Amino acid sequence: MATLISKGHYDELWFGLADRHNAFNDEELASLANCLATAKQQPKPLLMRSEGPTFCAGADLHWMRAQGLGDTTSNYNDAKQLADVLEAIDQYPALVIARVQGPAYGGGVGLMACADIALATEDSFAQLSEVKLGIIPATIGPYVQRAIGARHARRYFVTAERISAERAMALGLIHECFADEHALDEGIERLISMLMFNGPEAMIEAKSLARDAHTLSPSQTAERIANRRASEEAIAGISAFLERRSPPWSSQ
Repeated sequence: MATLISKGHYDELWFGLADRHNAFNDEELASLANCLATAKQQPKPLLMRSEGPTFCAGADLHWMRAQGLGDTTSNYNDAKQLADVLEAIDQYPALVIARVQGPAYGGGVGLMACADIALATEDSFAQLSEVKLGIIPATIGPYVQRAIGARHARRYFVTAERISAERAMALGLIHECFADEHALDEGIERLISMLMFNGPEAMIEAKSLARDAHTLSPSQTAERIANRRASEEAIAGISAFLERRSPPWSSQ
């Protein structure tokens, strides 16, 4: 099952089914939901990762077939369970980073799209393979479309073709590619080291701003920066900069 591990300045969310290529079922989804709820109580940057050669194979097909043969209510409830986990990742207050070390299929692509930053190895790839099975990428659709754009979504939702890491980066699904897992981990370490010097509360509010910016009026943006400038964290951060010392949160 999924595991949440605190690393001090950030948390790691491990998928728990490496022997099944990290394909999820109802138990794994419940475990992911519990981990996300726990992490949200004290939100810090969250690194989503998995073991084995596959980042995530999406939904377990045996579980999916069983749900398709079930009654309408249970079928819907199981689909809603995945939709809720995706929403929890998308709405997580702090930064979410996806560490993609191999293939991502279906729901695994959705997990990448829900993350704020997706970093991957050069040999990884994504595939929206649902139509090959006679289904559609419905629950993940809004997040993937947002990441790659509506025009590209029309192509890849329907063709189910493999998307290389290089192509995924051009589409906006992946932010940066690395030669291998060692280089990937070094890149993640550099990123997390940079985050340590940023105000924890400011990062959460900055993510909220990035989500809401297109809906905000000038008066609303002025209100946000005015409130932030008056916060204890901002006063401490500006004072540290002017006095040429590290901000207090960098040593926590």
